[in-house]
Amino acid sequence: MSSPPAPETITPSQLAYLLSIYPVTLEKAYKLNTRLKDPKKLSGALEDDRWRYDQLPRILAARRAVGKEGEKGEGAPWLEKAELERLVGWKITHGTHRPFLPSLIRQNSPELIQSTTQSAFSSIRTPAHTLPPQEHIPYPKVSTSLTTLTKPLKGVGPATGTLLLSVYHPDTIPFFSDELYAWLVLQRQQADTREEKAKMKLKYDMKEYQRLYEAWADFREGLGLRGYRKVKAVEVEKVAFVVGWWHLLDEEEKRLVNMGEGGHEAQDKDEKHDEVLGEGSDDAERTKWLRLTEGIKGKGTNEGNANAGKSGDGLVKTTLTVKVGDEKVVSVPRKEIEMKRERQPVNDEPTIRRSKRLKRS
Repeated sequence: MSSPPAPETITPSQLAYLLSIYPVTLEKAYKLNTRLKDPKKLSGALEDDRWRYDQLPRILAARRAVGKEGEKGEGAPWLEKAELERLVGWKITHGTHRPFLPSLIRQNSPELIQSTTQSAFSSIRTPAHTLPPQEHIPYPKVSTSLTTLTKPLKGVGPATGTLLLSVYHPDTIPFFSDELYAWLVLQRQQADTREEKAKMKLKYDMKEYQRLYEAWADFREGLGLRGYRKVKAVEVEKVAFVVGWWHLLDEEEKRLVNMGEGGHEAQDKDEKHDEVLGEGSDDAERTKWLRLTEGIKGKGTNEGNANAGKSGDGLVKTTLTVKVGDEKVVSVPRKEIEMKRERQPVNDEPTIRRSKRLKRS
């Protein structure tokens, strides 16, 4: 039985593929949740996940741009009470179920939630025009902001506090999730049984989060040393979720993950490496990639756009284009690829691999 890639050996192509199958893995995991048997509840939970990763960070970014004019902490965003309640609802659905948390959150006044979150966000805020997307925030600064959140707000402990900071700084501050801690700190996939979970003995305290934060920083630095871009915290969180639910992946998905083993240097020598076109983002719909597989005709898969036409000599002329959001980021020149008719596409998903047999058109 195949096992998921370890943090210290994962390749960029593996990372990108695991990120791309997060939505389908999430749905599989949620369908196992007995509290989501009602299709409407399942649909609502999936919508909450998109809201948490895509919409809410944009809402906070917009508030950051304008601030509350005339108030202390101008330029720092804040959370409304309804948003905090929805975030906590997402947290106890996505991870460990803690039914008492929503009632504790409701005891906080809207004014206290707004002022506390704005103060916490302000403590790690830097001027918008000087903030690089991948800036590393020192842990002591994050710790101070967490203390600002957890002291006055009922129901907000270190783990929930990291969730609030994560939606404010999704690129740099990781959420203290079970799967992320298990993968980066314990370096094994999420425990499946109650006995295995008990062995984790997580206290969800500041010391454990510091270990996670440092492990996350080391992981991102390690990717950079291996020549890959500095990955975002929310991307690694999603990848860790897929790793944590590895047993839900079908054999084809596991095979595609393992195709990326060995790193780019070994793959380049064989000229059989997977090519990731475009970079993943916290928005799953903007994660555009194409898997290039040898000798298979057809068009690109997984949201990459391909236009294919067949010439009279049995060659396929293919143009590949990938978009991230509304921007076209890659256009692969038209090539003619010799058909290998004896080989069939896997799972009826035709893909194309770069090989020595490529001919210029």
